[in-house]
Amino acid sequence: MKYPLLLFILILLLGGCMGSKKILPRGLKYLSIGDPMPEAGTRRLKGRAVRDTLFNEGGYQWRAAVLQYKGGKVYIEEDFWGKGKVNRIRIESPELKFKREFSVGMDVEALKRLTNDWNIIYLEDYGLLDLASPLFPEVHFLVKENGRQFSATQFEEIALEQLSDTSKIVAIVVM
Repeated sequence: MKYPLLLFILILLLGGCMGSKKILPRGLKYLSIGDPMPEAGTRRLKGRAVRDTLFNEGGYQWRAAVLQYKGGKVYIEEDFWGKGKVNRIRIESPELKFKREFSVGMDVEALKRLTNDWNIIYLEDYGLLDLASPLFPEVHFLVKENGRQFSATQFEEIALEQLSDTSKIVAIVVM
């Protein structure tokens, strides 16, 4: 009688661990867009090492908490107005998955199978393509195109068919 109970508890614990590795439309299981930012100086969050950093871009400055994951990082970014709220979560680790299968490091071919309805914008300052779908507008896939080059004036003309199937997802951003 004791062993089935232990097995049941173990299954519950493992299920809880797996759930924390999901990318949700509003963020992660333990932190969502609009939640309060982790306190500055926090050293650990959900068992992960954390460090603070500041970003300066386009006349704005904002704080981010950087979490260390296997094979990459997760950036929890504050809003631009200093209200201490989570504005964006940028996932750069293959450990976390969107819809149970989509992760950093995957090929664009996988996104093409997900849907063919994508809005694609070239982010010239970063040399990346931003793919967003009306099916889940809060989630963006940043892709490093290894085929052709794009320019900022072409962003309206980029079609999914123009992307190489082997181009890689380098980040998943929840906004």
